[in-house]
Amino acid sequence: MKVTGLIVLVMLFAIPATGWAASCASQDTRHIKVNVTRDMGRVVYDFRRSQAELKRMSGQNLSSAWQVNGLTEGTFTSRSSARFTLKPSRKGRYYCVRLNSVALKVGLDRIVIYIANKYRRNSCPFRAVMSHEQEHVEINRRVLRRVGWRIDEEVRSAVYRYKPFSARSEAEAQRKLSKYFDDALSPLFRELNAQADEENARIDTEASYKYLTRQCDRW
Repeated sequence: MKVTGLIVLVMLFAIPATGWAASCASQDTRHIKVNVTRDMGRVVYDFRRSQAELKRMSGQNLSSAWQVNGLTEGTFTSRSSARFTLKPSRKGRYYCVRLNSVALKVGLDRIVIYIANKYRRNSCPFRAVMSHEQEHVEINRRVLRRVGWRIDEEVRSAVYRYKPFSARSEAEAQRKLSKYFDDALSPLFRELNAQADEENARIDTEASYKYLTRQCDRW
């Protein structure tokens, strides 16, 4: 299983404590609306690749004797949007960004299951490989469900800590807000990936592959 987290390590609020940055008044964050949803991913299938192609796609340094019969690719992603109000600051050239609401969608997005093209559909090897790859899908969904409540908690915590900042335009405000929430969630994404990697590795052992191959007479 290939899992990639969307992690943006950006510190946003390195803004001087004097001058125009100090002109933004504080905000009562209790009234900011928060909506967090999770996407368990849409599974699509690709049965056109050769074993050699899947081996290259796996990104692993495997010996020439090792064959890759199947592969699952998925990516943990987040998409955030925010509604905010721009209020002119005392300096005139800048606006104070006051947050009104935040919507965040976190999930697996698109999941691709690959099975080597040498296997005829509904054959014993095809079914065995499919079952194994679907285990990877369920592992990642299980990790997402397990960590999901903490995503909601982290977003609400980031909203609670929010302090209005200055921006020159609506576009700059949007970029800074997006980076702010990416930064707030990056530690949780690292944990999400670490848990998924660990649990996927448990079914990608030599013993598990031997068990897989014993299910069918011909490979």
